[in-house]
Amino acid sequence: MTFYIVVRPGEDRLAEISKLDIGFVQPGAKVEFVKLENNVPSEQLQVLSNLKLETGDVICLAGLCVRRTTIDIIELAKNTKQNYMPGVGIDHRTVPILPGKISIRQPIEKNYQTAWPYLMVIGNPESAITSFKIFEQLEPSQYWTNYVPDTPDLIHLLGVVSVTGFWQTPEWFKLVDLSIRDLEIARVMYASHMWHDWIAFYPANGNFKLENHSQLHPVWLAGSEKPLEHWKRG
Repeated sequence: MTFYIVVRPGEDRLAEISKLDIGFVQPGAKVEFVKLENNVPSEQLQVLSNLKLETGDVICLAGLCVRRTTIDIIELAKNTKQNYMPGVGIDHRTVPILPGKISIRQPIEKNYQTAWPYLMVIGNPESAITSFKIFEQLEPSQYWTNYVPDTPDLIHLLGVVSVTGFWQTPEWFKLVDLSIRDLEIARVMYASHMWHDWIAFYPANGNFKLENHSQLHPVWLAGSEKPLEHWKRG
């Protein structure tokens, strides 16, 4: 089992946070950084297609915290020989995020894709690699039929990868996306705290600002360089 952390230019600190979280949930796990040298999404995807993947491996973008659920999905992928991406995005309260709430997801949602492709669990390495290579034979007009992004991103290409027939994106595989924050929960605190303070330990009552019941799901930090903390009462 190897965790591959995809590191785009300028994301070295985020990669270290992802590695730290992997160490919490799977001590001793093998972690490799996949350094991408440029910001051309098609070339970034080509780098992924050259990885020597094995069943049970995980690919995640820098700034993704895998959490405990990912480990369970790894075991499922090994048994089913299928590849998985999260199929539902939720906020820090575990409330599903509705389409149209996150602008960078427009090319994914408007082209009828459901994946939250910050995280990939490999059950069938051969088909995963095949899905990454499909873009070599396709034109953008063939996979962005309803909406073409002005500035394509790697996650837009991974969204297309998710619908090649080689990936499962089940609704029960959820990802906490901290691009979404609810400003109505504690307006007074929000006036004096950066949003990513919400994922820090809150000593007044022993809770996480990222609520405890969402700690099991993988978390996309949306650029925050503040790591999630692990704390158990008593």
